[in-house]
Amino acid sequence: MFDTPEFVSAGGLMSYGTDLTDLFRRAATYVHKTLRGARPADLPVEQATKFELVVNRRSARVLGPPSPCPYYCGRTRSSSEGRGWPPPGPSAIIRALVKEEGPMNTFRLYTGSDGQSHIEPVDLARAAAWTKGIATTQIAFRESPVGNFIDWHPAPRRQFVIILSGQLEIGLGDGSKHLFGAGDARLVEDTTGKGHTTRVHGNVPCLTATVPLAEQ
Repeated sequence: MFDTPEFVSAGGLMSYGTDLTDLFRRAATYVHKTLRGARPADLPVEQATKFELVVNRRSARVLGPPSPCPYYCGRTRSSSEGRGWPPPGPSAIIRALVKEEGPMNTFRLYTGSDGQSHIEPVDLARAAAWTKGIATTQIAFRESPVGNFIDWHPAPRRQFVIILSGQLEIGLGDGSKHLFGAGDARLVEDTTGKGHTTRVHGNVPCLTATVPLAEQ
């Protein structure tokens, strides 16, 4: 058990701890208040409100867990669904790191009837349209720097986004976060509603290929 997800990305089994990026953002509010004249001694001490449980499923499979664990399923869960784990904490966020070495993984990011964005895996064996060929218009490559964050936004158009290197974290309106790595391909079509957030995960840039669909 590690305290930061970087160890899990390097092959460790799991980590549990605070979301460091969120803590850095919160620390900035203290700086802002101090610069506006607040006395540091008068500022309250705040506790962390976001926690992450990250599991490397490949390592878990190699080690062979003694019993089924709900966090190995590759879905995100909130603390209320965790059956007593993690330890109680306000607004705890649990994330399963599903990236593992192997063949390409395919997903669909879409807007549901509730107006929220959702992510579902796509089984290519059952997605005839994907394997027969989908008309597209162009391809564009983009390298996003470490720490790059894009706040809530819907997709500008229906498009495939394929990660060539690095890792990308997608946040949804239900508070869940989904981590994608090299070889993962997503059909992004949540063009309405609140949309999603995007953040480069880890300490390396994320290189993606974006392929808009001809039929919008």
